[in-house]
Amino acid sequence: MRASAEVYIDMKLMVLEYEFDILSLNTLFQSASMWLCKWAGHRKSRKTSPPYRVILHNDNFNRREYVVQVLMKVIPGMTLDNAVNIMQEAHYNGLSVVVICSQADAEEHCMQLRGNGLLSSIEPATGGC
Repeated sequence: MRASAEVYIDMKLMVLEYEFDILSLNTLFQSASMWLCKWAGHRKSRKTSPPYRVILHNDNFNRREYVVQVLMKVIPGMTLDNAVNIMQEAHYNGLSVVVICSQADAEEHCMQLRGNGLLSSIEPATGGC
């Protein structure tokens, strides 16, 4: 008997295969982040490093359930729903933004994803704060 999380992931994948919308949660989070940056104005009290994107690339080797499990293990605060949406976007579009964070954190997350056999990269997050 499979664990309930695996059954949930399988059911979620079946639903998402029919209802997947290209406008994923990642896009919504990025839009919200950009809006918050504009709303906050120029209230930068200290010099901050530019944000970086951690990008997950699709591959033909790893099972989708495994990708979801790795995302939840590696990225702090990653929920099952967000992990499934990120995996789906990478699967259908070739890549997906996992998280936007500092360069040091992005490099660490990228190395951890790679260490678990996933294809990932980082890039500067243009248009961010």
